[in-house]
Amino acid sequence: DFKESDECGSFLEVHGPSTPYDNEEAMLSQSKITTPVSNGMYTTTLSLKYKDDPSRILCSYEYHDIQVGSMVRVKNSISCCCPPWLSPLRDSHEGAFFCPKRKYSKDGGPFAPDYKSLEEQFADHEFQRSFPRCPALDGDDVLMCTQERVFVEDVPKGHSGRYFVRPCAPLVEADDSGQYSSVDVSGLYPGVCPIDKKFAGCGMTPSSGLCHDKDHHYTMKDEIGKVTSILTKSNPNY
Repeated sequence: DFKESDECGSFLEVHGPSTPYDNEEAMLSQSKITTPVSNGMYTTTLSLKYKDDPSRILCSYEYHDIQVGSMVRVKNSISCCCPPWLSPLRDSHEGAFFCPKRKYSKDGGPFAPDYKSLEEQFADHEFQRSFPRCPALDGDDVLMCTQERVFVEDVPKGHSGRYFVRPCAPLVEADDSGQYSSVDVSGLYPGVCPIDKKFAGCGMTPSSGLCHDKDHHYTMKDEIGKVTSILTKSNPNY
């Protein structure tokens, strides 16, 4: 009865040394032994997909130049500064959120995981339309904000129809002292988030290291992501 079950039987497993990504106990790949008991040698195959993810493979190499498509772990304290308040689990009708979002993950935008199947892709296609809705995207990351509609006194406070979704407003210079702000953030900031234009709705972290009021301190330190572009030495931000 349990012949086809992946919970029973003997398996070959691949483990590796402890790294920032996994410890030694993490199973990176496995293959079930389906051949009956034999008294000789037996040859089988073992998948090199990293944790069954078709977009990642098991490998051991050292390369000093980062390439587009490489998976990296951010070691230093690069921060995406202070975006409007983020609702991590998207369980609030107010605040900001990253698109695209994922139905089976709390991470969205820059850290949205890749699809592992067509079923996941189809489920997420429908999920983008649920509140808070994500616009149709062409492989880009967008910081979105919800805003209360006008003349909604008769709509319950927690009802999604009371709000609409739009891209978060970019910060602009707000006074003669060079401070920046927008209608979505909670105060004045010394500048716009320098990481990428996709985060133009975020303020640069003040010297105090604290964001204003409910604004979210968003950091990429210790996050794992895929390199999508590389600055050349001629770029002023290199």
